[in-house]
Amino acid sequence: MKKIIEEALEKAKENGMSEEEYLRIYRVDRSANECCFNCKKAVCSGCSWSMNFTPVEGWIAKKSKKTDSYHIYFCPEFEEG
Repeated sequence: MKKIIEEALEKAKENGMSEEEYLRIYRVDRSANECCFNCKKAVCSGCSWSMNFTPVEGWIAKKSKKTDSYHIYFCPEFEEG
């Protein structure tokens, strides 16, 4: 698990996000990831996940063992809003 978080954090930094901002948005300390609930694309313009449950290209995510969903550690399409 630690490796996937380090990889996601590195990708976030490459996209201009601070470590604090990354941890706030992706809430990696929780079992349920909430970044989609804070993304304006999930509601306004849509993304492949919110529109038809197709994983977003470039995601760093892990398939959930309990549900038919994913734990998202980084999304290149994320826009806060």
